[in-house]
Parts: sequence; C-alpha cells; structure tokens
Amino acid sequence: MGIIKVIATALLAIFALPALAQTRPSHKPHPQSTADDRADDALRDAESLLQKQQYPQAEEELKAIVTQQSENPQAWFDLGFAQSHQGKTAEAIIAYKKAVQLDPKNRISASLWRNPATFPPLPAH
Repeated sequence: MGIIKVIATALLAIFALPALAQTRPSHKPHPQSTADDRADDALRDAESLLQKQQYPQAEEELKAIVTQQSENPQAWFDLGFAQSHQGKTAEAIIAYKKAVQLDPKNRISASLWRNPATFPPLPAH
C-alpha cells in the first residue's frame, strides 16, 4: 500500500504543479508611459474640468495642451468651448477655426466659428 501512496503523490505533483504555476500572476514590467499617454491624460483632465463647469481652469490646462500639441483638433475645440462659456467669443472663434482647419469634417466646430450665435448659453451667475 505504501507504493500506491508514493505513486499517487508523484502523479499529483506532476499534474498539479503546472496547473498551480499557470494560476500565478505574471510579473511583467509595466511599459513606460509615452508622451502620447501623458497628452491623452492631460486632455482627459481638462475635459473633466469642462464637465465640472470649471471653465477658467480648463482654459488654462487647454492652452498648455495646444502649446505642446498644436495639431490636436480636440484640444482646440475644447479650448474654444471653455472660452465660449466665459464670454470670450473672439478667442473661442479662433480656437474653433483652428479645430476646423485641423479636422475639416468636424461640423460642430465649423458651425460654431462661422456663427457665434450658436454658442452655448452662458450659465446664470
């Protein structure tokens, strides 16, 4: 009977250990964040400020973003949005126009810079 226990233990070890090894989490190094990842994070942060109606703070963040990413139409559009909600119509038109130049298919930007009367209404203070 002792030999059966030895064989059973050996078989269990042979089949169980590889299964256990597969359930362990792999320890892969995290890839370094790229400049694009950081830029995406900055834009998401600025858009979060827009959602919270913190337009002056969003404008500040977005100005920094468009300085570093002058070819980003979404950043320009968001900048125009922040500026339009602060009554900065002339600046907003410039930002929307830049967004249209970078992405001519963006109809929202195009309609806003061509017709500032379509700007979102300013919140009551």
